Amino acid sequence: MPWYFKVTWFLQVIACSSQLATTAFFWVLRSELEYYSINFFTLNVHGVSLALVTFDFLVSANPCRILHSIYIGLFGLMYYLFTYMYHSLGGFNPSGGTYIYEGLLDWEINPMFTALLGIVVVIVGCPPLHIIFFLLYLIKVAFAKCCVCCSFRIPGEGTIS
Repeated sequence: MPWYFKVTWFLQVIACSSQLATTAFFWVLRSELEYYSINFFTLNVHGVSLALVTFDFLVSANPCRILHSIYIGLFGLMYYLFTYMYHSLGGFNPSGGTYIYEGLLDWEINPMFTALLGIVVVIVGCPPLHIIFFLLYLIKVAFAKCCVCCSFRIPGEGTIS
């Protein structure tokens, strides 16, 4: 497989799993329902983008492996380290605050909770979310096996007859 296919494959794993994680954690972990109004921006960032990466995943021929959950865990770790550095270097959000998600990613108000949340999300949250895409991949392969009348090759799988 050429190197650029591998890069595309890697980036798709990161994009799909991280978008699912972002969407899931936004809707599940947000602390104040009244604070986050459901508007076009919120639905677009935390809904439509998930639909688009899922569609891309379903129509592409990239394989998916359980071991790839390591990539999303490392990406989540890098993101949490970025949020810590962002806070430490004096970064501000558009509202002028130092938090990224108020009450969740807030190194100034509750650094211990933010650090523990990061550890739990990276170790416990991200890998199971990647398994959702692995299951979608298995469904995609099963669908291809039963619905295609000619044989074709799925990268990393061999020929399907």
